[in-house]
Parts: sequence; structure tokens; C-alpha cells
Amino acid sequence: QPRKLGEFGQRLAKARTRADGKQVAGLQQEGPEQWSLTVWNTSTGQPAWPAQPVSHPPGARPLAWSADGRWLAVGSKDEVAWIDAATGRRTRLAANWLVREVRFSGDWLMARADGQVYLWQVSNGRLLRKLSQEALLSADLHYDQKVVATQSLDEPVRLYQMPEGRMLGQLPGGGAAIDLRFVRNGEWLVGGFRFRSGRQNDRVQIADWRQRKTLQNLSEPDLAGWDASADGSRLVTRSPQGMTLWNGQNGQPVQ
Repeated sequence: QPRKLGEFGQRLAKARTRADGKQVAGLQQEGPEQWSLTVWNTSTGQPAWPAQPVSHPPGARPLAWSADGRWLAVGSKDEVAWIDAATGRRTRLAANWLVREVRFSGDWLMARADGQVYLWQVSNGRLLRKLSQEALLSADLHYDQKVVATQSLDEPVRLYQMPEGRMLGQLPGGGAAIDLRFVRNGEWLVGGFRFRSGRQNDRVQIADWRQRKTLQNLSEPDLAGWDASADGSRLVTRSPQGMTLWNGQNGQPVQ
């Protein structure tokens, strides 16, 4: 049975827990244009270091932890705050307005801003690549595969070899991607797509990106969101009508 382990902060707008569960980061709005970041140690419930101001406005997915829990990234305004989780020491990484999303993978940190994708090397903070792409809606990265996937409104999914920035090819996309995610150790790319002219065509797509092959199309009219397990074996899609659990291997609903 679910058991409550702790409760942290008040009126949090965004929160993200470290992979090992030892710390949780939360963003709180202090005023019309004032935001603060607090990181709590979950074992004690106490802040790991004093709250820090955050630029306004924060992005849609503004918080990300590195897999080892050493680093926390916060995306807002025209920058990424790259923070040492042990000390709270931050480094400012400049980007375009507006930083919408931050993600870690291995030794890489990615930020998706309006029309731009930024890729930094975590070990030294060096900017490795900046990609320009109009109407950019979603992006993901995979360090081991050395690839970044992007999608813009009504466009296919683009695949780039990194850090060279060389375009590898495309996958079916179209409409508006509401997320892209590498799963199964980077072998598969999963994306959710909504279509303004025909919401009955909304779907989540599973693809073998290296073979440029669509493996499954999971239909979910009026798609509102989705999620996937790290190995791709289970996916969930959500619409106003309810939620569907899928088998990622055969594309069938799980009864």
C-alpha cells in the first residue's frame, strides 16, 4: 500500500525528486515576478541549503536532476542555473528566451528554448552545440547513443548526431509533439502527437529510430498526456475520457 514518506514546502508550482529519493527540489512563487528554489533532504525534512531566487518566468519543465544526484538544473527566462546539489553553488549557463525545459543524460545537459536546443558537457560546463529550429515543441537526448531528437509544429521528428550536430534523418511526426522520450537504453524513441485538424488522430508513437521504423502507434483521441517505463514495456496514455495502459512490445491495451 502507498505510504506517505514526507511533505515538503507550501504552494509549490513545480517539484522534482532525485532518483535516489534523498533530496527533492521545489519552486515556489513568492510574488508576481518572484520565484524561489528550495532543496530539502528527505531524511530530515530540512533544507539542504538556503532558498535561492530564480529568474521569472520558469519553464514548463524547469527542473532536472542528474542521474547520480550531484547536479540540479533549473531553466528559466534566458538561462539555466546549473547547481551543485551538495553546496547550492550555481553556475549560470546563458541561453535564449524562453528556456522551456531542461534534461540530463550521462555527461550532457540539454535545454530547450524557443527555437533553440542547447547542449552542454556536465563535467566542465562547456557548450557543445546549439541547434536552431523554428516552432520547436519537444526535444530529448541520449548520451550513450550520442543523439538528440527534436520536433517542431507540423513537422517530422528530426534526429541529430551529437555533439557534431549532423542530421541523421527523420521519423514520422506531424501535429504537435507533447513530449519525446528515449527508452529501452536509447534504442526506442517514444513521442506523443496531437493534431489540431483531427484530434481523433492523436497518438503515441514508438519507433526504432536507428532503423527509421515505426514499431507501434497507440491511438488516444484527444490525447492529454502520456508516460512510459524506462524499458518501454509499459506505456500509459491519458485523455478526458480516461486512461489506457499499453503493452509497448505489441501495442495492445493491457487488460
